[in-house]
Amino acid sequence: DRESLADFVERVQARGGIWRREVVTLTSTDGERFVALDGSRPMPATAAPEAVLGDDGRIYLFAVDTGLDALLRIADDEPGWFARHGLPGPGALRLHVSSDGTSWREVAEFGIDGLVGGVVMDPSVVQLADGSWRLYYVGLPVDEYLRPRGPGTVPSVPLHVAASDDLIHWRHLGTAAELGAPGATVFCDEPPACTLLTSGVDRWTSAAGGLTFTDAGPWANRGFGPSALALPDGRVRVYFDGEGDGFPVMAAIRGADGRWTTSPTPAADAGNASAVTVVDGADGTLWMYAERALGPPGAM
Repeated sequence: DRESLADFVERVQARGGIWRREVVTLTSTDGERFVALDGSRPMPATAAPEAVLGDDGRIYLFAVDTGLDALLRIADDEPGWFARHGLPGPGALRLHVSSDGTSWREVAEFGIDGLVGGVVMDPSVVQLADGSWRLYYVGLPVDEYLRPRGPGTVPSVPLHVAASDDLIHWRHLGTAAELGAPGATVFCDEPPACTLLTSGVDRWTSAAGGLTFTDAGPWANRGFGPSALALPDGRVRVYFDGEGDGFPVMAAIRGADGRWTTSPTPAADAGNASAVTVVDGADGTLWMYAERALGPPGAM
């Protein structure tokens, strides 16, 4: 109810607000080095982008809303919105679509029937061999999100999965895994084999078409916020925030033999950008969308 939502806003603000974020755009012709797109306007109050190329040739950008301003207005004007998107502020999924990679239109029809969690984060989208789509996301109850945690505490992070035929209308399928860290990306080889990478060192595999995953041991790299891109030759390139100074955006390629080769130099000239996603546009341009921090919690 509205009173509970108002209390939620107050509690979030009392713990210092949330990290202020925006999404910026970079481009590349080879996928090895990305540069900021001149003249592009950042997408404000947005974080954790995930982009895919739709069957219609347009780019679909899923992202988390980081603004609290709209929370109570939506409660008054659009009953039922939260049940399909999550709570704005700390986490509500929104979908934008673009024909040119730079100008965006929000898709109001987007939503997940049966969405789990009042706070939704870290979307990851993959297309299966039959043309259908899977959306993976972290969904947490409000109390779990706001619960204080001591140093070194590793909470269980539920990764949920939803399905769609059009990237707009989604239905919840279940919980794919209980992870030790958020920021997962999923990519699938020949069905039903899928791989899941999380922030840190975790690698998970699925023999159930990506519906459930089991822990398969450490990944070959250490980093945060991985994002996978399937290459035309069947290899997979994963972009992630490295552990070096400034957490540079790095890239690693998995070859046909399953081994990973990590690039020795950063993949992006992105400043303080992180949590990247990369999509191969219909015109052959590679687009990178990255989350950029504007200040610490509570900053104006």
